[in-house]
Amino acid sequence: TDSRNDALVIGAKTVEKSLVKLESKGQVGNAREILERIQWHADADRLRQCDLVIEAVVENEHVKKEVLDK
Repeated sequence: TDSRNDALVIGAKTVEKSLVKLESKGQVGNAREILERIQWHADADRLRQCDLVIEAVVENEHVKKEVLDK
């Protein structure tokens, strides 16, 4: 849905901003290289093949359970 895609874009921009800031402080290497290794997906079926998935859903037990059950 659009709301999931909007949240995904916002999350990606937040991570990018954080990595750039950490890079400027010398706490991480090349932020661009790190970002290139991250794949962003809102489709749960595409997540099944991932080695690591980070969920970022609203702090609501029912919603988290619904997302993680997929």
